[in-house]
Amino acid sequence: MHLRPLAAIRRSSGLLRAVVLLVLLVLVGAGCTDDSAWEDPAARRPPAGGSTEGPSASGRTASGAGPDRTVDDRPDPIFAQGVAAGAVRTDSVLLWTRASTGAPLTVTIRTDEFGPDCTGDSAGAVTTIGLGTAPAERDRTVRARATGLTPGTQYRYRFCTNRGEASEVGAFRTAPAPDDAAPVEFAFTGDVTAERAANADEPFYAEGFDVYAAMAGLPLDFIAHGGDTIYADDVVKRNTGFVARTRAEKWARYRDNLAQPQFRAARASTSTYSHWDDHEWDNGFARDPADPANEAHFRAGVEAFTDYTPVDHSPETGIFSVYRWGPNLDVVVLDETTFRTTPVDTMFDEGRAEACRNPVTRRIERVPTAPQDLRNRWADLLGDAWLRAPVDPACLALLADPRRHVLGPEQFAALDRALRSSTAAFRVVLSTNPIQEFYVAPYGRFEGYPAERARLVELLASVPGTVVLATDVHATLAGPVDLEPGRPAVPGTATEVAVGPAAAGRRQDIWSRYFAQGDEAVDRLATSFFRAPAEQGGLGMSCVRLDAFAFATVRVGPDRLEVQPRDRTGAPLANVDGTPCGPVVVTRP
Repeated sequence: MHLRPLAAIRRSSGLLRAVVLLVLLVLVGAGCTDDSAWEDPAARRPPAGGSTEGPSASGRTASGAGPDRTVDDRPDPIFAQGVAAGAVRTDSVLLWTRASTGAPLTVTIRTDEFGPDCTGDSAGAVTTIGLGTAPAERDRTVRARATGLTPGTQYRYRFCTNRGEASEVGAFRTAPAPDDAAPVEFAFTGDVTAERAANADEPFYAEGFDVYAAMAGLPLDFIAHGGDTIYADDVVKRNTGFVARTRAEKWARYRDNLAQPQFRAARASTSTYSHWDDHEWDNGFARDPADPANEAHFRAGVEAFTDYTPVDHSPETGIFSVYRWGPNLDVVVLDETTFRTTPVDTMFDEGRAEACRNPVTRRIERVPTAPQDLRNRWADLLGDAWLRAPVDPACLALLADPRRHVLGPEQFAALDRALRSSTAAFRVVLSTNPIQEFYVAPYGRFEGYPAERARLVELLASVPGTVVLATDVHATLAGPVDLEPGRPAVPGTATEVAVGPAAAGRRQDIWSRYFAQGDEAVDRLATSFFRAPAEQGGLGMSCVRLDAFAFATVRVGPDRLEVQPRDRTGAPLANVDGTPCGPVVVTRP
């Protein structure tokens, strides 16, 4: 390994200092391997696969300032899938690329500008890391973790081959020090597929990729990306029955997404905290370690995801992680796949939940958790008589089984500890599924696991200043996380903002297939129930939009957290009724 020192000026004192830089070459699945894995996820480090020492840079600039964050749009074709940074902390980052070559690679980290080519990259750099060759068994993807970095510092990085071929330049900012109260700004979205319809030249949801171009153009400290990072099942070419089950088949889906320049630009522009959900495997997927075929599919999904995503992962804790961003913000990433028991709609498809069949439609019940008086109201509002048929109590009992869960007892306990021990002004829980209750098609959400959801709602309410940011619903829905939806919010009730999709099916299109009057019924549901205030029998959501590709920006200061949902161009999103959607503001308790 070749390292050269770089002296940098510290903002607070103007003194020069050097710190040790350790570079850990991370293998897939590296992580904690004992019973203490859940104890302090914020301090988790994978075991070192190699290390070295050298000086690093110090200093901090305001969010979005410092070195130019524009990325090079002319990388060598060898690095066609771009670059990415993830799992960033105050002193570390996980860097990623894919190189379609067997040539040895390096990655260089700097605080200043790169030259036009790889020549001289090491001169004045924080470090240049020798990575060896990109392994074919990981589809030529490589990951390298650098530690010993300086808090609150803007860095740039570039991969090169020993022949001089260069990747684009990526950027990331380390999390601020515990006493650095500078505002934190980030964006979040989720649900993306570049799948094409038959004989099409571009992705079916091509317009949605503009979401990533909009995010790439913003001065963000990081991007939180929700699950369904690929769709292993054919959601565009419906009824083919094909599911990408092997690691190689899933690799191809990740490469499809990375063929979109907007997506690559967003990943290169800043670091990411990434989720998975179910479509990395299949719609409604749940792990069953007792089933060899299921477990092989699960492992293939984990391997492909960690091959293509710079993310903290261990077999014991999945992707559950905690990241601290100074005194203003703690970020908690949930894992809602590894420990989830089977959703009831998947059980229905397998012939194990016949009680959830609606006696009128003879299909699965679409709104099983809604009280009967509400179902009767919806029957009048939406013009669907099947809503008047009572839900079989056996279906409700199946949903309410306390043995069923999304998080599982160990992850729930770890979340409890993370929230209650947090000293930050705000806690953001990144959930790939909404926790709000809105009744329609609840099976895969927390709403489809009501026993665990009740405990979760109570936990969130007991830690003021906690905000849930969710995806997966393929819509923008902002409202309180409450045990009694539709009542006026009570003190301590957590706020949730769900956004999306980035580039996948929109909820308007999906739900219109559930009701006889299609889009008109969905519009009435959105305006007359979701948006209607509690006093009028509605949920009182502050933001409701079911037909837009979307993301949201978040700004967190010492006393205020503000979420602004945005359309695919980056403009503030409008509600279904034309009123402004946001900003959603939470003040420090």
